[in-house]
Amino acid sequence: MTDRGARERDLVGDEMACLSGLADELPVPPAFCMTALSPYDLLAGELDELWALLTTAYARMQTIAGQSEPRLVVRRSRCDLSPVAGMPPTFLNIVGLDGLAAAVHEVLAWPAPTRSTDPRLPPEALGGRGRSAVLVQLLVPAEAAVRVGPRPRDPLAATPTSTTGTGSAAPVRAAPVDHAVISVRATWGLGEGIADGATPADVHLFDHDLRLLHHEVADKEWMTVLADGGVDNVRVPTRLRRAGSLDLRDARRAATLYLRARQRLGRDVWLNVAAADGDLTAVACTEAD
Repeated sequence: MTDRGARERDLVGDEMACLSGLADELPVPPAFCMTALSPYDLLAGELDELWALLTTAYARMQTIAGQSEPRLVVRRSRCDLSPVAGMPPTFLNIVGLDGLAAAVHEVLAWPAPTRSTDPRLPPEALGGRGRSAVLVQLLVPAEAAVRVGPRPRDPLAATPTSTTGTGSAAPVRAAPVDHAVISVRATWGLGEGIADGATPADVHLFDHDLRLLHHEVADKEWMTVLADGGVDNVRVPTRLRRAGSLDLRDARRAATLYLRARQRLGRDVWLNVAAADGDLTAVACTEAD
């Protein structure tokens, strides 16, 4: 992530550029990026070169991680500029070079305007809109997944209380919740769906001085966990469904990471954080809408 070009958004996509910009400021897992046309638009020699580069990058990841078969995340770094229906695939818990190559192939081949899918596209456009950036990152086996942003996506009703996991209300010294400027959402497991709000999540809202404005614990029925050959969605144990997935101290730490990221990058961002063994690691970063 410290290589030349790792912060060039047009080359590596928004997310890789954001994470690279934070690598010397925040805890960020090792990652690399590959930018290429769809495999279906590459000549045989070009395809061989792409997989040779992937093999070299994988060997470097093995060395950095100190593991012979590191668990990886493979996803799009949002480099393509054309609107395409649906979301690009994300692969979690990829193990081995063959598995990595298959995942990279799927992400690169995800629908985009290329010579094969849009014959009207001029050849010079293949250097821009036809390329995709694939982010390959060391997977953090999160006990809880956290999403931090500049404001809640949906305004919450103002309340002077905090709902606890037992359903009782505890007083909170806070301003009305609609004055919150930092939203910290958390759920158990790897957090699939937390970015788009599809997964119920606990909420902490803070002002810029990191004073708590609101706290709400969700009923978290499902969570994403590691499984052989990938991940699985399983029911959250009963004792954890209405238990907070992130305590106040760690929620404030996550909000602090967000403030540091925003200051470092000079713009508002959405920051995904993995909580594991008492550590918080920034695993994804995209520009806020």
